Parts: sequence; structure tokens; C-alpha cells
Amino acid sequence: MGSDLLVFAYGSLIFDPELPEAVSNHYWARLDGFARRFNKRSPVRGVVTAESWADDPAASLAFVSRDHADSLAMGLEPSPTAHVVGRVLVYPKSVASNLIARLDAREGYHRGEPLSHSGYVPVVRPVHRLGDGAALDALLYLSNAESSLILPPSVPDHERAGILVAATPRHPGTRPAGVDYLAALRRSLATGGIFDPALERQARAVANLGPTWAARVGLPPRPEAAPDATS
Repeated sequence: MGSDLLVFAYGSLIFDPELPEAVSNHYWARLDGFARRFNKRSPVRGVVTAESWADDPAASLAFVSRDHADSLAMGLEPSPTAHVVGRVLVYPKSVASNLIARLDAREGYHRGEPLSHSGYVPVVRPVHRLGDGAALDALLYLSNAESSLILPPSVPDHERAGILVAATPRHPGTRPAGVDYLAALRRSLATGGIFDPALERQARAVANLGPTWAARVGLPPRPEAAPDATS
């Protein structure tokens, strides 16, 4: 293991890893003290406005311009009592330099520039492998609270849901965007039997926007209230 580079994937890297041909092993592991949150404004995970659902009544126009509907990408928020289960991707050290450069570019980390210019920052944190509980140091990219791209924790899930709806493409492409990104992450976690409470709350907030969005995110729609028997 000492000759390997471990990357802790908790968002799109789970279903779309960097340098997938170089991954020599992978397994689920737990990171303590954080919770998942769609908390970073992301043009990459959005769509051009003409192909978006920005005109849907459920959509939020907060990040919609004439030309583009920006979305939200997955991040982590500190939460002392929470934990995140993600996938550790094991790479040989021979690809480390290339891999880190690619991850920096993908995650918007700009080495040598002021920290506020980066949406995520790379850190090494201990994670615990599921099954045997082994503690391992892994590289991961944390949401950067100093970045203007990061939403404050006070923004409720229903507002985030509207942003995801607006940035969802009418005709899905090869790279999941908007609500499709959330759905892809849920499916990937489900392959390992992983249930993430914070992610499910966000998925439910999307499903509550109507049957179209419940189906898109992979949840049943909110039940309609029963009629009042006294009326």
C-alpha cells in the first residue's frame, strides 16, 4: 500500500473516476466529521439555457443567465456527528503527478494562486475502510469556504433543488448535469448498499417538486394529502 496513491471519491469521481484505466483497486470507506451537500456553483454541471428546464415552474433562476444555467456540484460540509461513505480509488504512484494535475483542473484548485480562487482544496485525511475498519490516509478535495462559489449552509434544500432543476438538460448527455448528477450519485452509492441521509434529503426535496422530478431523481412522488372526511 505504501507505493499507492489513495483518492477518496465522494461525488462524481465515484461514477466517473479520473484515469480510470490506472485504478488498480477500489473499496468503500468512511470519512468522519463531514456531510455531503450540493454546495458549489458549477457551470460544468449545468447546461446551456436553451436546452435546460429553466422555464419549469419548479426551477430556480438564481444561477440562470440568458446563455447558461449553472448547477451545483457535490461538496462536503463540516458536521461533527456525521460521516460520509465514499469510494477509495487506488492508483500506482507512477501516475501520481499526472493524476493530481488532472484532479486539480477538474476540481478547480489553482496552485500558487490565492485560496479564494479555488472551489475545492486538496487535503489528506484518514478514512476507515468498510469491513475491516482499517485506517488509511487518502487524498480528497474539500469544499473551500473562502470561495465565492460555495453556498452558505443556511440555503435550504428546496432552494438547491430548484437550482438543480433549472440546470437539468432536456436531453441528457454523457456527463450528468443538474438533477441527473444527483440521480447518478444515488445509483452509484446504491451499488454498495450505501444510504446517505443528507443526499436522500436533497433527493426528496427534488422529488417534492413534482412527479417529473421525482421520476428523474428516482424516488416516488410525494403522496397527495387525503381529503378531509369532515368537509
